[in-house]
Amino acid sequence: MKAKNGDRNYRADAYALYATLNSIKDLYYHSIKNKLLKNGCNSLWGDKMVSCVSNVAPYFLTQRMVSEYMKYVWNL
Repeated sequence: MKAKNGDRNYRADAYALYATLNSIKDLYYHSIKNKLLKNGCNSLWGDKMVSCVSNVAPYFLTQRMVSEYMKYVWNL
């Protein structure tokens, strides 16, 4: 999150990060408390993790990484 003057707004970034972690923490501990993860049942935590992996996986493709190395590291 950028501040209006272009400087990083670390306080706002930290607040957003902690708010996200707090909501995720609640999902995780609810799943643990109700033994949803051990039984292999679907849970909000499990659904969120699957969603996160499916959203970021395309970004970590080997082909993209190699092309970025060629462009930014090796200047090819």
